[in-house]
Amino acid sequence: MLKIESGLFPLSADGVHVWTFHWPSLPDGLWIQTQKWLSPEEKAQAARYKIPDDRLRFSFGRFLLRFLSGHYLGLDGKDLQMGVAAHGKPYWQEEGEKLRFNVSHSGSWIAMAFAQEREIGIDVQMIDKSSRFNSEKIAGYAFHPLEVEAVKSAPAEEKMQIFFNIWACKESVIKMTGTGLHGALGKFSVLPVPEQERWQIIGCQQISPMIKMASIRMLAFDENYAGAVCIQGTKSPHILKIRSWDDLRQIFE
Repeated sequence: MLKIESGLFPLSADGVHVWTFHWPSLPDGLWIQTQKWLSPEEKAQAARYKIPDDRLRFSFGRFLLRFLSGHYLGLDGKDLQMGVAAHGKPYWQEEGEKLRFNVSHSGSWIAMAFAQEREIGIDVQMIDKSSRFNSEKIAGYAFHPLEVEAVKSAPAEEKMQIFFNIWACKESVIKMTGTGLHGALGKFSVLPVPEQERWQIIGCQQISPMIKMASIRMLAFDENYAGAVCIQGTKSPHILKIRSWDDLRQIFE
């Protein structure tokens, strides 16, 4: 059976594992494995995507999620049964409270995060560098006033990066809560803490108590993308491990 050697990627109680995959670079032979691992429902969902790239991105993402989840749970990932919480956040019905995960994909990248017994959210955004994209206008109706000012005051060459950094952070917070928080993007702010790697969340207590004790870390994996992971709890330091296909390559060769 295709599997990861026990103990190769241990996930500690205070650990967070983030995996990033540039899916167009995955080996051609991986598609065969993908079809063996997806459930009938997942294959049907993939078939509904009209654009081939969307179909491939979903299929590879779900296969890798099953493969890695099976490793962390010590179970066969092919047999895991996925459930969906009230607001759409997925979980594994087998020991679902033990392993928490979240997945995001944009453009050429798939990213997923894993933690033990605490909620986690991850988001990746492809940076739109076209002249048609008006970051200040979008920030004006979607962001908190503090974030709007951060975008407006940014140097022209940094404006897009700052906008998408904020957007990815906010989406990771919302995905961490798993409650949807529709219309809440402008009710809290996320801004970097000077001289630190983390970002702080401001004005969130009235939205969700869970956010008050959360922390955010930016992810740097491609200069054309913004990425962030939000972790429940403020216990410091989180042991954040960022891994990629290179860490799995030997298993599939």
